Amino acid sequence: MRQSTRVAAIIVKDDKVLLIHSHDSKIKGTNVWVPPGGGLKHDETIPAGAMREAREETGLKVKPGKLIYFRHCHDINNDIHGAEFYFLATPIGGKLSPQDDPDGDIAEARWFTKEDMARVTVYPEELRDLFWKDLKENFKDNPKDGGLRVF
Repeated sequence: MRQSTRVAAIIVKDDKVLLIHSHDSKIKGTNVWVPPGGGLKHDETIPAGAMREAREETGLKVKPGKLIYFRHCHDINNDIHGAEFYFLATPIGGKLSPQDDPDGDIAEARWFTKEDMARVTVYPEELRDLFWKDLKENFKDNPKDGGLRVF
């Protein structure tokens, strides 16, 4: 069994979230919108990896906020056991444009309102509704999961 760690930044500005239009079938089917993110490098921390991925995939420099979501995954078909970490982030510089896409999986990056997000396929699916509720409540800690929302 292989282990996989994925890190992602949920970038928020003016009540909009920045998502990447991905054609990566490894994520969940094809033609989905996801927060910028990817694999953690061997020598970096989880927050640093999320911020690096955000810059590579969007061109934006972002300031990390709190860890808001954790997702446990098990891909039975490929025998991969994975963990995904999602950080809240704020843009602090740069210009919106993908910087590093060697696989050609990123079609575009775009800001979404809650209403916009309801009209597209989003992964993880919890971002469509749960995220907006959590944002409104300022990501109040979830005591059931030790202060972190797990899905």
